[in-house]
Order: sequence, then C-alpha cells, then structure tokens
Amino acid sequence: MERVVGGTGAAVLSSLWSLVRWITFFCKLASLAFVLPIIGLIAFDFALWLWRLYRPPIAADPPNSSRLPRDRVQRPSPNPAVASSTVVEVGATPQAAERRVAYEHTDR
Repeated sequence: MERVVGGTGAAVLSSLWSLVRWITFFCKLASLAFVLPIIGLIAFDFALWLWRLYRPPIAADPPNSSRLPRDRVQRPSPNPAVASSTVVEVGATPQAAERRVAYEHTDR
C-alpha cells in the first residue's frame, strides 16, 4: 500500500501535534509555578547563610530599657474571687438538663 504524503490527513496530523505541543507547554509552565519558588527559597537561604557567615561580628545588643529583666517580671497573683472555668465541685451531680450526651446511637 502506498503512503500519501500531503493532503488533508497530513494537515490534520500537523495541527493535532501542534495542539499536543501547546498542551505540554502549558503543563510544563504550570509545573514551574511550583518549582521556581522552591528554587528561589533555596537560593535565598544560601545567600542568607553566606551573609551571616561573612558579616562582621556585632557586639551584644544593649538591653531594651522598656522591658523588665526576667527575674523582675511581675506575674499577676491569682484572684480567689474569680474561679477558673475548669473548676468542678466535688460531689456535685449534674441535673438532667445539664447532662450532655457524648454519643447517642439512633437508628434511622
């Protein structure tokens, strides 16, 4: 059988391959949307590492006068008038309206 070169069959095949090439181009472009930021992050991390490695040493930062040292920080004293939300009375039984059902099996 003789193969026909040219004609409408070759034009359809050429346009089909052109469509396939465009689809693969956009798929590759979409994959780069995830790869390029990761590569940029790695390059930035490497540059930051080099910058911190070769920067001149800095003297210790002066203490911030607006903050108190750790040993002088005043912690609020617990107020006995205000109860915590986790306080439970010992021996108290909840009323029927206050009971919560953790799991209720119903046949539907």
